[in-house]
Amino acid sequence: SCSHPLGPGHPYTAASLNNLAELYGTIGDYAKAEPLYRRALVIQEKVLGVEHPYTAQSLNNLALLYKRMGDYAKAEPLYKRSLAIKEKALGPDHPEIALALNNLGFLYFSVGDYAKAEPLLKRSLAICHKVLGPGHPDTALTLSNLGAILAATGRYAQAFPLMLRAQDIDGKLIDQVMGFTSEDQKMKFLGTKEHNLYGFLSLGSQHTKDNKDVVARSLTVWLKRKGVVLEAQKRFQDALALSDDPKVMEKARELARIRGQLSRLTFAGPGKEGPEAYRKKIKEIEEEKERLEAELSRLSDAFAKTKKVGKADAMQVASSLPQGSALIDFVKLPVYSFSAKGKEERWLSPRYLAFILPAGRADSVSLIDLGDAAGTDRLITDLRRAITNYEADPEGRDSSRISRRLYDRVFLPLSKELKDTKDIYISPDGNLNLIPFEILKGPGNRYLIEDYTFNYLGSGRDILGFGMVKGKSSKPLVIGDPDYNLDETGQKDSLRKLGITPGTRSVATRSRDMSSK
Repeated sequence: SCSHPLGPGHPYTAASLNNLAELYGTIGDYAKAEPLYRRALVIQEKVLGVEHPYTAQSLNNLALLYKRMGDYAKAEPLYKRSLAIKEKALGPDHPEIALALNNLGFLYFSVGDYAKAEPLLKRSLAICHKVLGPGHPDTALTLSNLGAILAATGRYAQAFPLMLRAQDIDGKLIDQVMGFTSEDQKMKFLGTKEHNLYGFLSLGSQHTKDNKDVVARSLTVWLKRKGVVLEAQKRFQDALALSDDPKVMEKARELARIRGQLSRLTFAGPGKEGPEAYRKKIKEIEEEKERLEAELSRLSDAFAKTKKVGKADAMQVASSLPQGSALIDFVKLPVYSFSAKGKEERWLSPRYLAFILPAGRADSVSLIDLGDAAGTDRLITDLRRAITNYEADPEGRDSSRISRRLYDRVFLPLSKELKDTKDIYISPDGNLNLIPFEILKGPGNRYLIEDYTFNYLGSGRDILGFGMVKGKSSKPLVIGDPDYNLDETGQKDSLRKLGITPGTRSVATRSRDMSSK
């Protein structure tokens, strides 16, 4: 279809070949992708010329493929040619130059040539700041890559603030995207940000976890990012559902439109209007967004809650925890190796980490490494299987043994930090969501339920939302010890004892008011 009616040598044919090659490259079929990229490059060199920006882009695409294949020797000259063409055609301060510098710099980082990588990344960052502004996605990408170079060369204290700035930018971009896109688009966008997040948390967990300020800032990033898609959807729906005011609906729709406009402009870049006009327009839309959010917060308690929870940091969460309690927020972290070179594996096996935040003491937050996640996940699977296999083990010896092993692995290291704290707010991650911590057995063969009170959260930031929506019940439904085998006579007797006439649908429950801590 590419050869008719335009012909096999038309630039549009080259574009189609590039697109098909990108598809094969994305799914890992490099053998099919390479000849397509090469055909596209030959067409563009012949029709457009060897110094055309489109030719430079084809060179970049082919270089990226070779990098994915681990053939760095083939990728380097292509990246360098692409950069030289773009510099000549577009000038020294074009956004495309920043991206080309970033690509070549990260190639050198990948092979461990940090002396060549660092100046390229620094120059890329300077262009991003000058042309795109401090909040652009390319700025965040370059900050993360430069931070990785600093970490790889042992300069962890210098790397952390760069990678933290990248997370701040990503956080604002996510807030924009969450407000108006589809669920599929949200998930895809978050997927592009996961590597930067896990790299940032890897830096904190491996090299700077003894610095309490670093740990608190790492927790703040995690509080903002954990479960953000479902949270954004739920909060936005609640904000609308809990209001009968048409003004709230109108302002919410207007805010979604402004968020979409801001997101599209941010990703599009300056265009023909130039960097100064671009930054001015960004600022104007951000101010309009802030104005609408302030109006919605004034009109809707539910929306005010969404904003407070969304801006959660370690200090706010610590201040909101009931006195004498603590938050445990788990992370299942794919660990990034900053020192890996060439074809060495950069992404190591996931590990479970736990942030421990005491009430009112954000300066005392701890980060505990609980070991490889695979071993913990196996124990969780074994425990669930043992519990459900009652007939084979009626006395529960297997479940008791596995429960103690799981306690030693995921709670014993935390108990040393918790000390005398017995009221726990806990936000699991990964397969830790599949078990109630109350059934783990600790010292003296005692279940944790005998010594601790566990309050489960989707994310640690949820603690900020308790009791905020005026006039609305914040009481959860709690059903205790249901008897699933009760016959009809027993059901009627139980209902009469509760003061309920058999045949009605009412059920008496006991609830705990979460708004009163």
